[in-house]
Amino acid sequence: MASPARESLRLAQGHDYQFEAQFGGGIAPLLSDLPPPLGKGEGPSPEMLLPAAAVGNCLAASLLFSLHKYKQQ
Repeated sequence: MASPARESLRLAQGHDYQFEAQFGGGIAPLLSDLPPPLGKGEGPSPEMLLPAAAVGNCLAASLLFSLHKYKQQ
């Protein structure tokens, strides 16, 4: 049985509550930041990232699957 692929994530603190998530493998880093007064709001907050990215990606992938299944562009 093949071993599962290893995923890695490196978090680097920028300033204050700003972090850069580095996924490796040629994936561009992702900047997140808390809104004022704690952060500067220079990127999406963690609360915004999880549901927005997950739901958006899931819906887009489902739409794309359906379009390909019915041979639509």
